[in-house]
Amino acid sequence: MHVLGARYPTRIAGLVYVDAAFDRGDDADSEAYDSVRRTLPGTTGPRRGDLASFTALRSFFANVQGLPFPEAYLRTRWVANPDGSVARMWAPDRPIIQAMSKELQAAYKPYQPERIRVPALAVYAVPTSADDFMRRGSSDRPPFPQDFIAKAAVDAAVRERVEKLYQLTRARVRNHEKWFETFAERGRVVELSGAHHLFISSPREVLEQIDAFMSSLADRR
Repeated sequence: MHVLGARYPTRIAGLVYVDAAFDRGDDADSEAYDSVRRTLPGTTGPRRGDLASFTALRSFFANVQGLPFPEAYLRTRWVANPDGSVARMWAPDRPIIQAMSKELQAAYKPYQPERIRVPALAVYAVPTSADDFMRRGSSDRPPFPQDFIAKAAVDAAVRERVEKLYQLTRARVRNHEKWFETFAERGRVVELSGAHHLFISSPREVLEQIDAFMSSLADRR
């Protein structure tokens, strides 16, 4: 998208990044973020009954994480058994993942985006508070388990860790926004509450932002 906006501005009217405008070459905050993240629970995964079928798996994501993924999407990410039940999430073997990550980082580190010469909209999934962070998630993680949210409401030490991760999350996204703004001179940044799959969890809000952006392009013509 950066290349399109920088080198072929006459072929496109604008660019829309839906939780995608990130500086993947900057991991300066990873150590601080991960040190707090490891003290908090991960997301609740599907149980045996949730794997009885892809319909059951879809219901799990819709009810537990607020993400009613299309079944076709789940079928591309999860391995099916012959009887129609779900075996496991698909992933390359660990050595392959490690090799891919190494190659990606080697490419990201020296990358300096060219200036985008068309208007651009960057939508980020950003929590508005620690409570919102637990309930809806962020760019980096889905919502917290319900039993953990209840525990954080009465345990000051747990709450403090959540608050710290929330602040680190806000700072992390703001750094990405600043990075985007440096090469997108005609860029617009929008923050929406929710996890990474904003177009599924918050379709109305995402479409409103895209429609407003598209209208602004039409006004310039």
